Amino acid sequence: MKTKNISLIILFVVLCYATIFGQPCPSINAQVATGPSTNICNGACATLVASVSPIGQTNTYVCTSIPYYSYPYSGGSLAVNNVDDGFGPIINIPFSFCYWGNSYNQVVASSNGYLNFNTANANGFSNWQITTPLPNTFDLPGNSICGPFRDDVTTLVNYVHWYVTGTAPCRALVVYWDHTPFFSCVNQFESFQIVLFESTNIIDVLIQSSPNCPNWNSGAGIVGIQNAPGNTAVVAPGRNFPGTWIANNEAWRFTPSGPSTYTVTWADQNGPVANGLTVSVCPSVTTQYTATAVMGCNGPSSYTSVVQVSVVPGPSLTVNDATICLGGSATFTVSGAPNNSTYTWTPGNVNIQNPTFSPLTTTNYTVVSTSSTGCVSTATTDINIITTSPVTLTLPANLCQGTTANFSASATSASGYQWNGPNGFMSSNQINVIPNIQPVSGGNYSVEAIFGVGSSTCSTSTWQPLNVIPVPSIAVTPTITVCQREGANLTANASGALSYVWSGPNSFSLTSQNVTFANLTPSMSGVYTITASFSNGNITCYNSNETDLIVNPIILFNLGPDQMLCTNADLSLTGPAGATAYNWWGSTSYTSNAQTLFVPSLSSGNSGVYVLEVDLNGCKTYDSVNVSVLSPIIFTLTPNNKTVCKDDPINFVVGAAQGSENYAYNWNPAIYITNGTGSVQTGQAYGTTVYNISAYDIACPNYVIQTSFTLTVNQPPVPNLNLPENNVCEPLCMIYNTHTGNQASQVTYEFDNTQIVDGDSLNICLNAGQHYLTVSATGTNGCKGIYNYTVPITVFPKPGTDFTWNPQNPNTTNNQVTFIPTTRNGKTLTYQWEFTNGTNIGKLDTSTAKTPVKIYDSNGKFPVMLVVTNEYGCVDTVFKIVIVDEDVAVYIPNTFTPNDDGVNDVFTIKGLGLKSEGFYMEIFDRWGTLVYSNKDINKGWDGTIKGVKAADGIYVYNVQVIGDNNVGKKDFKGHVTLLK
Repeated sequence: MKTKNISLIILFVVLCYATIFGQPCPSINAQVATGPSTNICNGACATLVASVSPIGQTNTYVCTSIPYYSYPYSGGSLAVNNVDDGFGPIINIPFSFCYWGNSYNQVVASSNGYLNFNTANANGFSNWQITTPLPNTFDLPGNSICGPFRDDVTTLVNYVHWYVTGTAPCRALVVYWDHTPFFSCVNQFESFQIVLFESTNIIDVLIQSSPNCPNWNSGAGIVGIQNAPGNTAVVAPGRNFPGTWIANNEAWRFTPSGPSTYTVTWADQNGPVANGLTVSVCPSVTTQYTATAVMGCNGPSSYTSVVQVSVVPGPSLTVNDATICLGGSATFTVSGAPNNSTYTWTPGNVNIQNPTFSPLTTTNYTVVSTSSTGCVSTATTDINIITTSPVTLTLPANLCQGTTANFSASATSASGYQWNGPNGFMSSNQINVIPNIQPVSGGNYSVEAIFGVGSSTCSTSTWQPLNVIPVPSIAVTPTITVCQREGANLTANASGALSYVWSGPNSFSLTSQNVTFANLTPSMSGVYTITASFSNGNITCYNSNETDLIVNPIILFNLGPDQMLCTNADLSLTGPAGATAYNWWGSTSYTSNAQTLFVPSLSSGNSGVYVLEVDLNGCKTYDSVNVSVLSPIIFTLTPNNKTVCKDDPINFVVGAAQGSENYAYNWNPAIYITNGTGSVQTGQAYGTTVYNISAYDIACPNYVIQTSFTLTVNQPPVPNLNLPENNVCEPLCMIYNTHTGNQASQVTYEFDNTQIVDGDSLNICLNAGQHYLTVSATGTNGCKGIYNYTVPITVFPKPGTDFTWNPQNPNTTNNQVTFIPTTRNGKTLTYQWEFTNGTNIGKLDTSTAKTPVKIYDSNGKFPVMLVVTNEYGCVDTVFKIVIVDEDVAVYIPNTFTPNDDGVNDVFTIKGLGLKSEGFYMEIFDRWGTLVYSNKDINKGWDGTIKGVKAADGIYVYNVQVIGDNNVGKKDFKGHVTLLK
């Protein structure tokens, strides 16, 4: 008996989750060759071999690109508080994580996209600037993991969280920045994760999206890790400063690559067996062996795997023999070998337990069986051959119902044939005929050719389908008789029909199963034939049937339009000629069988609908006329006598009823109204008038009705007003009187449609301009007259003078003042200026220039007066005070450098003519937070915030100053740049 050596390979493999690429976790897989177990014969031995992939030490790393995956962006604890440029609180890791040769259980996260193992940075400041490539400790502390390091804003929303996933010893710490905006590109966002894996100490940086913000750090960003001293770093290719880049669905893995130590121990159910990578075992019974590997930088960790060595007895084989026809096959059945045995057959080199062979001659076969333990046994058998030949079948594939089927078979050296087919068909003839074949005979026809050698026979067979397409009869609508203009439906139905085609008179053709006719004519009468097709996709068969359609004519006629007749007129309506019967009836109970309807001397009782039915051999047509008999009209509304005032609007309405409701009206005389016809008249009263109105029905104009009424018009009083001519400067004051006396009960004056004054006599003053007068006088009879005077009253305007000066706010330095006059009305003829030289008004200067210039040597308040005369001789006087301030000069720097070199270390305000009282300074950072304030003009900002040096950048100032003489108060707002 041979001994088979078995190799056991222990592999550390990566456990992969369904949605996470390669979550690293070491494991051991004990195998023999490709399986977790092996079989050996009783008394054999097996050699187990261990191959270990160890965990690398963290003194060195390699960075590789991996397919992108991500953990969920939801849940967990807050990793960074609602701050910008800061670290969050301490994150407690529930497992020990080795990083650059040291073990850690705590880490802190930065708002700017990196982790740091120095917990002293918790809740402290986190730098945002990128100025130097890794490794460096200038931009960020040692022991940092950048994923990626960029200047993010986390002050508005809690963007950064952490959580732990998985089961020990294969857990992972996930810290994620979710949809975090850039500081200077707040409409750009990045999402990414940093993952720390237990046991393997692998670090994954998973970037879902990280766009480029060129406005801040010039678009730079860093993906990498560095050690505590900051002198060694491993950076993802193309992801270090000063490079700029954009990443979407990108992942990087940092794997420890230092040397590792480990031990391997083997044990069975009774305890340890041996140590080392290989071991030889010779069990007498089936045994499981456990391989244990111990390694790790966080303290020894154990990983195990199990292999089984099964002990089985050797096989004892039995196998059958066979006799087959030429071209046939035989299957051997082997028994007696244990499960999982292997087999080898010769000839043929087949390696299955029960093979099938098709030899052309009688052949001897040998089978060798090897059990899973390596035990081998042998058996032999034969296959004997009977020679046959294939059979050929000739048979049409498709036939229409009712045709003849011819089919035959042939095979070389065949001694006979046996047929089987549908509908009980059986035959031993080589050639067969089926006349008038029906669908029941469709189906598969098979033939077997028989070959004989002695008492043994073999056969070959084949088959072919025959499809008999049914051609059923077509059921159609029987003969149809209809009248002209009616409709008819022709229907056809045949089971299984593929299509239908109708043909008929007048070249009628339609591809449809059913035909619907509407509005038939006699010319459409005749025989209509329907043809149906039947097919199985390879052949088409047809059948047809026919039916008759008879269309009888009708008499088409029109009695004419509806009629509207006057009382006592005659009604006559005549039907068409040629009908076999006439039938009149109406809504007035009228009936007649005559061709012509005649009703004399109509009255309103004869109004209604008259209908004629015309019958031609049973086909009827109809028409009707609506007859309206008009009654004489009457007045329903007439105007009454009316008294109004002159110019009052008038409105007269007359109405009538009955008849055709279409009336005509005549007004006489047609004065003071719109026109002489119509039922409604509008106009304006001017004089007393008697109106006569006549009305008649337009449909029956011979009948006329009449009425009349009187319009009395009273007159208002007329003013007698003399307007004087006045051409003077504003305002114009004078007395007005209409002299209407006791004729008027009220008089109203209206100037320019806005100024209204009541009274027959009044005194009023008018401003400059042209004024138009309207007088309203209401008489004692209640009538009111309005009189417009078209000649205007002219009042000349004053000049409308004002003046300004430049500069608007003069001071003792900018003290040359130019005075600029303005006028609104008319051409200016003269200017007269008067200036004071000081507070004593008696010291005067004068000028007749349009824009004089004066120099003020001291500050104070100085009166100025201007007198202007325009082309109308009207005069204006303007008096104003000019205030001359003491000058204030202020200097504010735009940059200072608080680096303690004694030069420009303090941001201070300097100037001339300033008071120490009233001074105030405020400094704000870029987020609007007040970082410094001061009320002492002699002090400035030294660039610290609460005793801590402020970061470089741009700050906003707000400064208030007051001049020495309490004038010249000014506010200054701007930006100052802090540079160290």
